[in-house]
Formats: sequence, C-alpha cells, structure tokens
Amino acid sequence: MQPVSWQQINAHVLRKQHLTDASQSDDVAVVAADVCGLHATEARSPYLSSLSRTVSFSRDALDSALYRTKSLARIRCVRRTIYIHPKERVATIHAATRVLNEATVGQRLRYYGLSQTDYDACTRDILRLLEGQAMTSREINAALDSSLPVSAVVGNLCDTMRLVRVGAPSGWTDRSQCYARLADWMPDVDLGSVDVEVSRAAVARWYLTAFGPATVTDMGWWTGLGKTRVRRALESLDDEVVEMSLPGISETGYLMRAEEQDLVASDPLVGEARLLPVLDAYTMGYRLRQRFLDDAHVPYLYDRAGNGTSIILVNGRAAGVWDLEGGDPPTVLLHALVPLNDVVRASIQAQAVRAGQMTFDQPAEIEWVERMPPLHGRKLAAFQYPLKESMTGTRWR
Repeated sequence: MQPVSWQQINAHVLRKQHLTDASQSDDVAVVAADVCGLHATEARSPYLSSLSRTVSFSRDALDSALYRTKSLARIRCVRRTIYIHPKERVATIHAATRVLNEATVGQRLRYYGLSQTDYDACTRDILRLLEGQAMTSREINAALDSSLPVSAVVGNLCDTMRLVRVGAPSGWTDRSQCYARLADWMPDVDLGSVDVEVSRAAVARWYLTAFGPATVTDMGWWTGLGKTRVRRALESLDDEVVEMSLPGISETGYLMRAEEQDLVASDPLVGEARLLPVLDAYTMGYRLRQRFLDDAHVPYLYDRAGNGTSIILVNGRAAGVWDLEGGDPPTVLLHALVPLNDVVRASIQAQAVRAGQMTFDQPAEIEWVERMPPLHGRKLAAFQYPLKESMTGTRWR
C-alpha cells in the first residue's frame, strides 16, 4: 500500500466517525454503530458526542433510542467501560468482553465478605422484585430491606447482563440509573447465541471500520483484551484486512481492505472544527494518540489515568480545550492550545453555541479563557472540569 500522511488518515477516520460537515448523520443509532459505541461513563458525554456528529440533534432522540424504541443499549463492555451500542450488537459485544466483567464478580464478593449462598439468594430476590418493572438501586435496597450489599449485587448483575440500565430517574445528567431485567427489557437478545472467538473477530472488524487504520496496541488497549487475543481476532479476519505503515510509528497498522482506495484518495481537512466531550469515542479510541495531538499537549488533554477531557478538534488535530459553566447566563468556555485564525475561531464558536443550547436549554455566552493548569498536576476528576477549579466552581483566573 502506498504511503499516506496523518492528514489523510485523520480525514478518512473523521469522515467515518461523522466528524466532518459532509459526513454528519441524523440517526443516532447509525452514529453509535459507526463509532463502535458511544462512550457513556460520564452522563452527558453520549449526548454531546451525538451532537457533534449530527446535523440536528435533540436529547430526546437519544433517549428515545435507548428507552422507547430500545434500538440502543447501555452496557459495560470494552475495558469494563460503559458504552452505548445498537441492540443487535449487544450479544456479540458481551460475548467478546465477558471475561473482563466476570473477573470482577468474585472480587466484589470477597471485598464485601459475601458468601456465594448469600449472593445467590440476593440475586434471586432482586430478579424476582424486578419482574416486569424497573427500579433504582436505592429503591431495590429499600424494597428488600436486606443487610446484604444490594448495590454490589446489582452491579454484578449488570456486568453479567442479567440486568440492564434503562434510564436516569432525574434526567440526562443524572449519574444514577434505573435497572430492569434483560429478559424483560430486550427479550429477543440471546446472550448465548455468539461464540467467543467469532464475537472477537466481529468486534475487531467493527473497531477497524470505525477507527482504522490502527495498531494491535490500539486495539488491545481499547478492547481491554490485550494483544494476544487481538492478534488472534485479526488472523481470523484474514484477507478482509490489509497491513500498512503509519507515519512515525514502528508498529504495523491495520485497515479494512475495502477502505484502502478511499484512504489513499482522502484529501486533508480544511476548516473542520468539532467540540468533543469528555471521554468521546474518538479521543478514547486509541492508545497511540500522536495521530491527533502533540506530545506537549498530553498533560492538558489526558489525566494521569488516561481519561480524556473535552477537546477542541480542528482538522483532526487537538487544538484546545472547552468546558461548560453554569450560571445566569451559562457560559461555554474555550481555551486554545495552538494559534487559531479568525475563521477557525468562528467555526469553534458556532459549535460552542450548539453545545451550550443543548446543555442548558437556553443560549449560552461564549468566552475564550487564557489559563488552564495541566491535568497531570490536579485532582483525578479534573478532566471533567478542565477550565474550572472544581465541577461546580469558578473558572481558573
């Protein structure tokens, strides 16, 4: 395969990720599939990720797909992280990553000093209680009036997919969840229908379709399955995949063969700006991130644990950081890491207007701020409020 530049690679991937003007979609289920799952650990992220990839987006569109039509599901899967995936992929994603979640079930039992007998009894009580209804963990605990660690058992039942998360009781920014039995919520999902090796090959295919070209290091980290399992999955794809060189990286890159000509023909992006939220699917899609950021900017964009903050992306490269500040009026804060011309700043500000309106349900002011201490020297949760002193505090002065 002929050599390609990072500019071409980024343009190709961003088009696949619906992160260019011409590639935007208005179907959140399509977006979730094409980015190989919307990252959903932080409550607002899947909504803001969807906003950045669609022409017109409302929070109700995602809520409807999750909780009314049930075309999407929120599950713990790769890296033991919560993602939103299309319903038809749930059994496959679960089979591929089940080993990661099952490893923690026993750890929770030991941590809480819970015997297998008590765990099994509590499980039966919870499943019986939730028959035909959804409840929060607090409500389940109150109804059972048990001395056992009910919340821990609920967590295990979610990790093993006997329960599913079916909505936040207090709205889209609420981190708590209601839980229902998978058998009631999605009775047509058969968790035992997919072989483990077949499922991992499918996940490798979906990953490369969303993020390729990428390396085994990237895929091993993203899935949480490690390099050995990923290599075996790639081998099973055989001639569906082509090997290639990546600029400045000694490790082999992999691309779906069907995309080879599109990648070679990709023109670098011009004037494309996006505001990506905390833990966006794209910025959390790779272990080797030099494709879209400079080494000097890493301490400002990722914390010591590797959590990605809210990033301003310009032509496929990290160009700054943004944040949301409540108040009257609310404000979208912007911070540049590189020089930006007036045209790019105007494009970024237009994206900020959309993000502010969707988040606060009213117009937000837009303000560029000069100061941002690096995340590496701050509290571990600081990636969630990069331009403020605390989650609900004031901006850095």
